[in-house]
Amino acid sequence: ALGDEDAAKEAREDEVDDGHRAASDEIELAATVTTKHKMRGFAFASEISKKSSDVLCKVAVLLEDNVVQEWEVKEEDEPVKLHTIDGAGHRSDVRAVALAPDDETVLSCSSNGSKLWNVADGSCLRTVAGGYGLCAAFAPGGRHAIVGTKQGAIELIDVNAGEQLAVPDAHEGAVWGLAMLPDDSGFVRASADKTVRFWEWSLEKNEDGLKTLSFNNVRTLQMAEDVLSVQISPDGKLLSVSLLDNTLKVFFADSLKFSLSLYGHRLPALCHDISSDSQLLASAGADKNIRIWGLDFGDCHKSIFAHQDSVM
Repeated sequence: ALGDEDAAKEAREDEVDDGHRAASDEIELAATVTTKHKMRGFAFASEISKKSSDVLCKVAVLLEDNVVQEWEVKEEDEPVKLHTIDGAGHRSDVRAVALAPDDETVLSCSSNGSKLWNVADGSCLRTVAGGYGLCAAFAPGGRHAIVGTKQGAIELIDVNAGEQLAVPDAHEGAVWGLAMLPDDSGFVRASADKTVRFWEWSLEKNEDGLKTLSFNNVRTLQMAEDVLSVQISPDGKLLSVSLLDNTLKVFFADSLKFSLSLYGHRLPALCHDISSDSQLLASAGADKNIRIWGLDFGDCHKSIFAHQDSVM
């Protein structure tokens, strides 16, 4: 057995002398490329410029957040990041979108803020860092937008500058829905803190003495359950809300007195809307159904099995 080992050792030494690779060859660590997110893949480019004699190679790295980075690995120095291909899209689920009054800009909300898009070519115009947006709408005129967040705040965004003007803590729970008032005087917010709050636009002076757009809470409707969505009829007479107890309730917008209760969904209605003539209400929910209701008596005109999962 000892003789066999000696023979194998001599054979390996002969291979090394002949220039062949052997298992006993050592591999030294040349450099470590460290990225912010996990890597999904990489590729080497061995062809490098003759001017860069100290460059070992270039490596392209695909990260978990869909970013591609190009790194230059040198012999003695730390690796250098040369280029980054970073898509303009969101890195997580888009929870709300809103179209500007001029139909030229779209606002989208996700977990790490909002983005403004050009409708014509699909390019990302601006990115606004913020909270986890759940609902959004443009203010009258289209120069400002409001975003309701999971943290209960209402973000007021300057569309042209791509900046936040104010982030008041409007609710104690997540803001699930909003509706603009037909007369453009304000908007209504629905929240998980079991309230529906009316907000009115106002102009306030900032630290520089300039007047900026703001909003104030003028009325609050207390509910017994979490409010998942809210709408105002186009004629401004009715306020409708969707509750966590699977029902939709309709109130008179001026007095906030109860009018109708719509029963039928087996699971909560996640969204709803009112027709342009203020006669019909369409609701869709976690029971995969869409229902059409009459706002005169609160009866269900039609029930449609719409999707294989919750209708958002």
